This record gives sequence, C-alpha cells and structure tokens, in this order.
Amino acid sequence: MPAKTLALLRTDHKNMARVLAVLEHQIRDAQSDRPIALPLIKMIFTYFREYPRKVHHPKEDLIYSALALRAPADVANSAFHALADHRDLFDRMDPLDQAVRFLDDDPPSALEIFGYQARQFIEQQRRHMMLEETQLFPRAAELLTEADWSVIDRYLADDHDLAFGLEPSAPYEKLRGAIMDLDQILDALPPPDEAGRLLFGEPT
Repeated sequence: MPAKTLALLRTDHKNMARVLAVLEHQIRDAQSDRPIALPLIKMIFTYFREYPRKVHHPKEDLIYSALALRAPADVANSAFHALADHRDLFDRMDPLDQAVRFLDDDPPSALEIFGYQARQFIEQQRRHMMLEETQLFPRAAELLTEADWSVIDRYLADDHDLAFGLEPSAPYEKLRGAIMDLDQILDALPPPDEAGRLLFGEPT
C-alpha cells in the first residue's frame, strides 16, 4: 500500500539524484576546459525526457491529485505546485536539447548557455524532489485513504517499469545500462550535501 508505493517513488528519486550528480560533474568539466562526454550528456537528457514523463510522474500525479482533495490548503497548494512542476520540467527539455546540439559545434557561447540551462534544470529537479520527499510523501501516507491507495496501486500494477524493471524493453534496456554505469563516475564526485544525503537515503 502506501509504504510500498512511496518506496518505489523514493527509489526513482535516488536514481534521478545520481544522474543529476553526473550531469553536474559534466558541467564542472566544461567550465574547467576539460573534455565533456557529449554522448553521456545526451543520454542523461533522454532519461529525463522519457522516464519521468512516461513512468515516474504519472504515479505521482495520481497521488497529488488525491492529496489535493483531502489535505489542508497549504498541503494542497504544494501538491498543485508539484503537478505544475512536472509540466515545467518537461517543457525545459527542448531548450536543453537545443543547447546540447550547439555543443557539437563547441563555441564558447554554447558552453555558457548549456551550463546555465543545465544548472537551472538541476536546481529545479532537486527542489522538486525535496518538496516531495519532505512534505508531500509524508502527508500522502498520512491523509490518503485505503480506497485512494487501492486505485493508485491498481494503476501501478498495470504499469511496467520499462527502465528499471526485471525485463526492460528497448530503448530502455540500453538506457538502463547507461544509467547503471554512472556509478563509476560517481565514485570520483565529492560527498553529497544535505539535500543529496536525503535523496540518497543517507543520514542527515
């Protein structure tokens, strides 16, 4: 019920936090005039364009829609904000994709635009997940009814995880392999800050 459903969403957040950390590492390389892994950057944005929209956010949208009906006004407003964030985060992908295409030509202005837009995206994603982890998930566990979770769980039962399931389907199989390989890069990153520790499940 709620514990299992929210645990699945928190696992998604940990995966997203890992990928954001790698993207941030690539931005540092670009700003330090070190070579960047352009295919990896493109794969990261493919991940954020496809997986949240098709798998992760629809689950949360069901939870937040139910929560907005049952929660006090301040929590309902946060739920509506998260729903709007889902749309805005997806809308950011087109400018990011364009900035990455400009990187192929490698002008200094392209690196500057890419760095700015990518950092804005990272910051919004982290703020969004922090809102969910610290406010919305706990209140959903508290306020949603068994009937609410039954509807949500029926939807989840029919939704195969194309990226992280036991049998990922193309093109998600290749995407999943690329995401799992990011651990090698994360080994070289500095320890996460307080927000990162929360999302990675480490004690704060």
